[in-house]
Amino acid sequence: MEHFALFMEQSKKEKKNNKRYLFIVIGIFLILVGIFVIGYREYSNNKNKLVEQEKIELFFEEEVNDPIEEPKQEEKQEEPPKQVEPKKEINYVAILEIPKINLKKGLVDKNSKDNNVDKNIYTLKESTFPNDENNSHIILASHSGNSYISFFKNFKKIKFRR
Repeated sequence: MEHFALFMEQSKKEKKNNKRYLFIVIGIFLILVGIFVIGYREYSNNKNKLVEQEKIELFFEEEVNDPIEEPKQEEKQEEPPKQVEPKKEINYVAILEIPKINLKKGLVDKNSKDNNVDKNIYTLKESTFPNDENNSHIILASHSGNSYISFFKNFKKIKFRR
């Protein structure tokens, strides 16, 4: 009987150790998943910022350079053109820059499908751009939390004079 009791006691200790190892493995797995999610989010945010900067630079280049038509040259048809998926183009109508809060973001037309508070700074439909009417006004909306789309998160740093 003593031998059986000793065997049962060792079996309980082994089960307890197995549970401990299982919790450790699950914990390490969850930590690794968390690190991956945070890393991917940072990578995605940085990539979006670079794309945004390129689009803003392109906007300013288009404003400065007038399109000049060059004479067409004969095209050689050695190889058929490669079919590439068209990139999603966002055409900005203006750039909002507030250096105090480190914000430089393009504004899309108020009737564009990209005029969405979950993607960009939203331009309300009631806005009138300077070319629309004599008394123009632009009403903007954006998130102010901690998300990557919270473009106005540092807006409280701006001090207005009275």
